[in-house]
Amino acid sequence: MTEYDPKYDYIEKLEIGAGANPRPGYVHLDINPNVGTDILADAGKPLPLKDGCVGELLAINIIEHIEWSNVKDTLREWGRIVKSGGIIKIHTNDISGIIPLITQDDPNWNKDIGYQPFGGNEDKWAYLNHFVMSTHVPYNMHRAVFTKPQMEKLLRDVGFDNFVHLPCGAKMMYIQGTKI
Repeated sequence: MTEYDPKYDYIEKLEIGAGANPRPGYVHLDINPNVGTDILADAGKPLPLKDGCVGELLAINIIEHIEWSNVKDTLREWGRIVKSGGIIKIHTNDISGIIPLITQDDPNWNKDIGYQPFGGNEDKWAYLNHFVMSTHVPYNMHRAVFTKPQMEKLLRDVGFDNFVHLPCGAKMMYIQGTKI
């Protein structure tokens, strides 16, 4: 894992968990050393960064990979590194949008879900289990699901407010909050 590096005393834009799809314009933090990461660290553990050193933290499809019992501590740690007035953006699953796909008797339930591994495009339960438990790759396994109100409460509890829901599909959420 990366030790503290003074070149990261201030990071305008940090992406946590970019994997093989890093967004341009961000410093990238990831647990996988094989994806060209800038900061090698486990997003669910204390990060090698100073308090309030990040202007914007982007976490796309990563928080669901954190063990549920560690989600609040992880969000607290992410909040520690975001400066006052800074932004956090989290894109993750929204179980309240997934459950209707599974429970309603709609022959077109899979119309807009995109590619799903493990037969998830044909089988509702394979689809649900992909979201809840995902894959056999240790750092790619889903360990938590969320609703929008639940995510807002978690973020509020660790110092964020003024939430905006950014556009995304019904089975996902993309929430932005401001560090207060």
